[in-house]
Amino acid sequence: MRRKSSHRSIWRLSAKLAYLPSLYLSPQGTISSFDGGKAAKTYSVPVTASWEIDIFGKLRNAKRQSQALYAQSQDYRQAVRTQVIAGIANTYYTLLMLDAQLEISEQTKISWKESADATRALMNAGRADNSAVSQMEAAYYSVCASVLDLKEQINQVENSMSLLLASTPHTIERGKLDTLNIPTSFSTGIPVQLLSNRPDVRAAKRSLEQAFYAANQARSAFYPSITLSGSAGGGKFGREYDCQSRKVPRLGGRFAPTTALCTRATYRTVENSQPRPSRKKLSSVSSRHFCKPEPR
Repeated sequence: MRRKSSHRSIWRLSAKLAYLPSLYLSPQGTISSFDGGKAAKTYSVPVTASWEIDIFGKLRNAKRQSQALYAQSQDYRQAVRTQVIAGIANTYYTLLMLDAQLEISEQTKISWKESADATRALMNAGRADNSAVSQMEAAYYSVCASVLDLKEQINQVENSMSLLLASTPHTIERGKLDTLNIPTSFSTGIPVQLLSNRPDVRAAKRSLEQAFYAANQARSAFYPSITLSGSAGGGKFGREYDCQSRKVPRLGGRFAPTTALCTRATYRTVENSQPRPSRKKLSSVSSRHFCKPEPR
């Protein structure tokens, strides 16, 4: 029961989490160096969230399909348990029937033994012939063979019942068939309401529900899906980036001059606690490190 309740709680939790947004975390980091310069370390930690709005019932049908599948597994388990119980009961009553047959065969064996001895005595007295004795002995040996067959059947049925009980083969303790209170009157026919209580019928019904919700889910796949997504993250760049070349590649394999600010471009980071320089100082530094274009 505890295991069943734990599985049910896990299934309910997973079904509820299907309606919540999905979060993705993909941290990245790189170390790069250009033309033998100082290496620049860069890393980023982006976080992406997406949430699908269930307008056309895609997630709802998937949830109901999972519920039908779970209920079908529960009904199937009950059906298997019922079959095992019915098999054990059938095997037990088979043992009682074989015991009754063995008891009758043992009594018949004793009776035929007495008849064969009496016929042999009559033959010795001259009142019977040898054929009558042979006939009685043949019937006696036939009963003896049936007794051995019944004992073998009882042994096999006991092994089958031990297998159903998940135990090693052993002798099954049982009563007698005469002491059982077996009902003598049975009602003919089964009401339709009782058929709904059968676990195999319920499992077939759950299978039909699962197919229905699967068809609805496939039908909703033809409609567009609306998903709300957003991303956020943070990163860190290297403090210095050295650019020793003033030319960048252009289409066609030739090089063209560039007028970008490329020498010692300093990037401020969160960890940099130095005060910011004034605007005049920054303008002087920018004019000092500005790359002039070269003639072709």
